[in-house]
Amino acid sequence: MHFSPWISQKKLEFNEESDFDLFDEIGRKQLDIKNIKDSKLVLEANDVFNKKVETGYNKKLLRKKSLISKDLENCKIRHEIEEKLIKDDLDLSGHVFKYKNFKVKFDYSANYYQKKNSVFTKIKKLKKGEEFLTKRLQDVIEELENKKQTFVQEKVNTPIWKKVAQSSNEPKKSDDHVIVKWGEISIAIGLNTRGNDYIRSKWSTKGDMWFHLDGDKSAHLIAKNADTFDFDTYSVLASMLAEYSEFGADQIPVIFTQVENLKGVKGAQGKVIYKKEKHLILPKVNWKEIISTSW
Repeated sequence: MHFSPWISQKKLEFNEESDFDLFDEIGRKQLDIKNIKDSKLVLEANDVFNKKVETGYNKKLLRKKSLISKDLENCKIRHEIEEKLIKDDLDLSGHVFKYKNFKVKFDYSANYYQKKNSVFTKIKKLKKGEEFLTKRLQDVIEELENKKQTFVQEKVNTPIWKKVAQSSNEPKKSDDHVIVKWGEISIAIGLNTRGNDYIRSKWSTKGDMWFHLDGDKSAHLIAKNADTFDFDTYSVLASMLAEYSEFGADQIPVIFTQVENLKGVKGAQGKVIYKKEKHLILPKVNWKEIISTSW
């Protein structure tokens, strides 16, 4: 082996039995040899994922998985009801039939067989719902696994001195409107009539989605890249709208339609006429936490 000192081009030769005492001057120390388990030297992918992703980056996906699993369990109750119905082991004498979280209302004039048919009809809907939720749950699980692999591959190779970029999810606020970036979705909220007009006529495009509280005064909210309905996404948007509108209920009634279905009212700043609207009641969620922990 050859060693080239910094201060000279002269090469010094060493062999395996050479004396390395000359390195004492630059801090060489004798270290005790300890038995170190191999497991201490290996960074387990699962450890990285469990400690980092589950506590931060994937909160939204994990929450979605939990909600879908809960809904799926509710749908599976159909198997119990179907078995009892076939055996004529259900009490259908009343105006309303309840079994755990399953409920059917009958016409007062309905006879036993008509009631039985109504229960079967709802069971069929639960079957379709079960198939849909099973597929959706599998998609979420696959997405979690993909993010897990990506996270481990990128995180292990990230230097400890990396710089953390400032979050782009922080709301950007002006006097009359707020802009929030959430992944691929951009959200604008009007804080007054002038802000409502601005986000509709200047900021938005025809395909963006417009939201308003149903049957109540509220701010206007417009979202880009949210034209495909997603329950969790729309719950976040409804919760933002409710907070900026000072609406405190846990269930939020909203109307929504595309911006192209809006028309400003002449002489009435901030007011619009809308058409092709849809009505929905969505649960209040902690939208700030969801947005701040999103990928």
